[in-house]
Amino acid sequence: MSLDAGIGANSADDANYVITNSAKFEKDNVEWMHKTFAADPTGYDANGRRISTISMWVKRSEIGAAGISTIASWYPASGAANNNTVYQMGFTNDDEFQIGLQSQYVYHTTRKFRDTSAWYHIVVRNDTTQSAALDRVRIYVNGVQETEFSTNYVASLVAQNFECAVTSGNTTVTRIGSLPSNSWHFSGYIAEVNVVCNLSLSPDSFGEVDSTSGIWKPIEYKGDYNTNGFYLNFSDSSNLGVNGSGTGNFSLNNMSSVDQASDSPTNNFATWQTNVKHHGTNTADFTFSEGGTSPLRNGGNVHVYCTSTMAMHSGKWYMEYKVRDTTDHAYFGGSPITRVLFEQDNGYYLGQDGGGSIAYGVNAGNLYYWTGQHNQYTESNSTGDIIGVALDKDNNKIAFSKNGTFMEGSNGVINNPSTPSSMHEVQPPPYVWAFGAYTQSVEYQTNMGGFTNMTISSAESDANGYGKFEYAPPTGYYALCTQNLAEFG
Repeated sequence: MSLDAGIGANSADDANYVITNSAKFEKDNVEWMHKTFAADPTGYDANGRRISTISMWVKRSEIGAAGISTIASWYPASGAANNNTVYQMGFTNDDEFQIGLQSQYVYHTTRKFRDTSAWYHIVVRNDTTQSAALDRVRIYVNGVQETEFSTNYVASLVAQNFECAVTSGNTTVTRIGSLPSNSWHFSGYIAEVNVVCNLSLSPDSFGEVDSTSGIWKPIEYKGDYNTNGFYLNFSDSSNLGVNGSGTGNFSLNNMSSVDQASDSPTNNFATWQTNVKHHGTNTADFTFSEGGTSPLRNGGNVHVYCTSTMAMHSGKWYMEYKVRDTTDHAYFGGSPITRVLFEQDNGYYLGQDGGGSIAYGVNAGNLYYWTGQHNQYTESNSTGDIIGVALDKDNNKIAFSKNGTFMEGSNGVINNPSTPSSMHEVQPPPYVWAFGAYTQSVEYQTNMGGFTNMTISSAESDANGYGKFEYAPPTGYYALCTQNLAEFG
């Protein structure tokens, strides 16, 4: 596993403890949640302001963002919120992890966190009563303590008995996904947030090494939260801010039920590979939003494409795309992983001769594939249509549907996923989902099952109960996620 790897496509699949949901945060939409905790209650002592534990799972969908990609922050509800009082944690613009009060102390790792296919488990132990300075703030990622920090960012180690903002009482405000200044927002997914007051806990309270895979996986926290601790699991779509510790719910900013995701640390879903340039130029590429599910085509008159974070070696798989405009030069389908890894030529479009890929083209309603055969469909499409893709890697076949009905080819044969002989051929190597576009300055909507900003009216899942689609996947076809990959892939 690489140094920056989290819980990626080989996530622990023996999920004895199941996390069903996460919350999607998007900085471009200014999405965050917050709660103001009450002043020090009777019996609350100074140790409540010195000792705390923060545990949460995060999956990034954007790297290299300006400023800090803020996971959480704490600050006083009254008085100045400044570098002496704001406790923050998040990823820097160089993709390292940082936590602390900027004018008092900052712990800034030298390790990079750039895996956008991965779930990371982050635990921070605050205990400023410790005599050893290095034990007063301890950071763990996937159960392993971070020990290498940049001296350029650490003004000094935290002082003994320092009272930081986390679980401090004194009308402290907690934000998830933003700084107090409503800036430097987080883009990605957050799951299973446990913040415990007056206890300094090791990662073993929240996770363990899977005995089979050796991968760090979640376990249920069964201890107390104490005064001003809280628990967020985002399982209630009617209110993502429900606080399971009983200390009052969080308020939402620009967030609603549509921001609930099925993507979780115990069932990681494929998204678009947001940190790798595919067949683009310096002036033509994609940027991504909505949890890595919405590609935005940036300038340059050249075809570019993006691919999924997971590959399909065997099994049968399903995903959906939404037609934005029938004039768009946009292509939906799949590509052999060998093409992605070894053939990086500019101007490539899905279905180009010799590439091995296959795609449905929106502007003409045609099928494009590597043998150079086009115009394989007799049906056109309309704005708002949902194009489904069913990929059968057991038989190396593929078929495309429109609004839940599989389309008829120019030979008069309807592509039926239950009859592989009626489907189009794909090549033997493992495939990735792929999306390509030529039309510029356009953002597209896609759905691999874990999250989408497409409006879903029917909320259909696969036969294992995974994913959320507009149309039910064909019998025997599944969403691309780690639980299904463990069974079929």
